[in-house]
Amino acid sequence: MAKSATTFFSQDFQTLPMHKTWTFQIITFGCKVNQYESQAIREAWIRAGAYECRKASEAEIIVVNSCAITAKGERDARQMLARLRRKAPQAKLLLTGCAARLLAQNTRLPADYDLILAPNDKALLLEPETWLARLSHKELNALQDKPALYPPFQISRFKRARPVLKVQDGCTHRCTYCIVPTLRTHATSRSPAEVVDEAKRLIHQGYSELILSGINLKQYGKGTTYGDFWNLLRILDSELHAYSGRVRLRISSVEPSQLTARGLATLKDCHLLCPHLHISLQHASRKILRRMGRGHYKAQDLAQALTEIATFWPVFGLGCDIICGFPGEEEEDHVELLDFCTQMPFTYAHVFPYSPRPGTAAATFPERVSEKIQARRSLQLRNLFQKKNRAFREKLLAQNIPLKIVLEGEKGVCTKGVSEYYIACTLLQDYPQITEKRHALLEVKICALNEKGLTVTPICDEKPPKR
Repeated sequence: MAKSATTFFSQDFQTLPMHKTWTFQIITFGCKVNQYESQAIREAWIRAGAYECRKASEAEIIVVNSCAITAKGERDARQMLARLRRKAPQAKLLLTGCAARLLAQNTRLPADYDLILAPNDKALLLEPETWLARLSHKELNALQDKPALYPPFQISRFKRARPVLKVQDGCTHRCTYCIVPTLRTHATSRSPAEVVDEAKRLIHQGYSELILSGINLKQYGKGTTYGDFWNLLRILDSELHAYSGRVRLRISSVEPSQLTARGLATLKDCHLLCPHLHISLQHASRKILRRMGRGHYKAQDLAQALTEIATFWPVFGLGCDIICGFPGEEEEDHVELLDFCTQMPFTYAHVFPYSPRPGTAAATFPERVSEKIQARRSLQLRNLFQKKNRAFREKLLAQNIPLKIVLEGEKGVCTKGVSEYYIACTLLQDYPQITEKRHALLEVKICALNEKGLTVTPICDEKPPKR
């Protein structure tokens, strides 16, 4: 059968068992949005009577929710498909996610997978009876990956202690190094009412921190009457006011250009928000930002915003994403980046050496920076942020600042958590009564620094167990 541009299936997929109960496994790569969407699919299938199994060899259907932000992500998905085909030859393999369209162009059919769904068709998986019937009747190849309303993903639970709450999908900005806008092509937004409903649903399940996430939060509300992301945040903070002290919100990431006077006022006014921001910075050199297609902000804009933020958040966690060794980056650009990061109150960073992504504009740029120079510059940046992170933790310890952490792990064995400042915390020892409070906010005091975070002990009347 001929392949459409976005959706393919093997001739023998009609042999899939059509009974109500089936076994499945979902394997997820990539970002928080993928994690959210996998959970939505998981819940939809369980409601339909399916059973999630731990071993691939026991699954009738396996979904690989892929990532394509880097060439490595695409390669990981391809290798996983090949491995699953060997380990679970009886299973029907469904490939979706951002790498789906790319992999469809250079993988075999049906050897590597049985069905492929482009990102904009992923929501079809939420209705198993519908897509199973369509597969049976060979109708899926009619889909054309058309623009749609916000996909109907929703969750009631999450596999981790801090659920992702997806509010936006798609991006149309087209940074020169990024392939995502060609894969998640349409910017769509979830209505504030639906966001509030899901937030309350998760809170009622016992979760105490919700991470607001999307592909590009700056584009939230685009083409709608919802207002921008800051409007959504104000609505959430107001609607969840009754949970103050028991629930907090965290923003996955923002761009420097979002930190306008309106954005800063919203951060100041929102009482449920963690004093923590993760900035999609990428670079500090004006020249390099323009080459990246991010000339809509300047590093100095961020510096001014951070000065204002410090007036209402005297202590706050601050992370950023940085691409090092972008084509055309000269030593003076790197020094400018180092100097800027030294001056700013960053507490951690994700530093990525640039790697060309086929299909992006930057992949064709000349003036490539050698791997040797990239490695040196990356190491300098990572060493800087390592020192800044330690200095921040030492500050928290010296000032004896109490923290609130969300306990993570299995019930009864929760010994780690994340603070409001996005610092990893480890309990000094086992507290059986405390670790029953999985997902709840736990107030702790800092005992010491450890290799990657802080060692803490609960602030409560309970005594630790005798050793």
